[in-house]
Amino acid sequence: KMALTTKIGHIEIVAICDFIPPPASPTEPFPDVPIEAWEPYKESSLTTDGLYPRNYGVFVVRSDDFVAIVDTGLGPGPHAAQDGVEGKLLDNLAAVGVHPSDVDGVINTHIHPDHVGWNILNGEPTFPRARYSVSRLDWEHWTPQEDPPSYVPEQVIPLRELQVLDLVENDQELFRGVRTLGTPGHTPGHQSILIESDGEAAVITGDVLHTP
Repeated sequence: KMALTTKIGHIEIVAICDFIPPPASPTEPFPDVPIEAWEPYKESSLTTDGLYPRNYGVFVVRSDDFVAIVDTGLGPGPHAAQDGVEGKLLDNLAAVGVHPSDVDGVINTHIHPDHVGWNILNGEPTFPRARYSVSRLDWEHWTPQEDPPSYVPEQVIPLRELQVLDLVENDQELFRGVRTLGTPGHTPGHQSILIESDGEAAVITGDVLHTP
């Protein structure tokens, strides 16, 4: 339930997670990087066993005007591929003072299972007051597929049927000081989130850093 908080002007960013999976070999996120290239960074970047630490990250972005979350983790589970672990997003949000009904907006950086997993719960929006922002390019890539991955019909397509979906473009303001930043590659419509306030700026990168 650890959280890391930073302030960008009058906007607070709180980094939490859905849950922390076991560490993996560095070749999993970076298959083109030879293992020996990690040697100078072992102490700073890897576990004592030489593995790459991971988490299913979620960000709370809030000011006096709004409460938003960026991405929603892998979901409640239990997740068979993670030894049956269950997601803890709602508990970890509560630990930083956020109840689902407090959230004004959910921003999905892209449509992948570990970023949309708590969008829907028991057939309803997990965050009942929120508008859900999804990249139009990603929506147009994933949703027309005849046999999409299961998380698309489970966690993405229902957003339109539930009338909470906003398809957004690059460089679109979502809240005061919060804009989409087009960073395609990891998915066709991947968007990072640019936060600017009182002359300061930060970027929530999504999955840019491990996608050359």
